[in-house]
Amino acid sequence: HFGEIEGFEDRYMGVYESEEDFASETLEQQGLTQKIQELGLMTSYIDWAAIARDWFSCDYLSEQTAYQEVYVFNLH
Repeated sequence: HFGEIEGFEDRYMGVYESEEDFASETLEQQGLTQKIQELGLMTSYIDWAAIARDWFSCDYLSEQTAYQEVYVFNLH
C-alpha cells in the first residue's frame, strides 16, 4: 500500500488495542468527546465500532499483530 519506506513512516499513526480504540482516542485528542459532554450528552452512546468501520473502509488501514494490538496507517 505504501510503495516506499518514507510513505510508510509518514502514514504510521501508532499502535492501539483495536480500530475502535483508535477512533475513540483520535476524537478524544481532537476535543470532540469533551464537546459532546459539554452539550450534556453521554459518550457511552457513541457507536465506536460504526465510526471505526467507516474510517477503516477507506481512510485508514490496520494490521493486527497480536491480541489487542493493531498498527494503524493513514491511507491519504
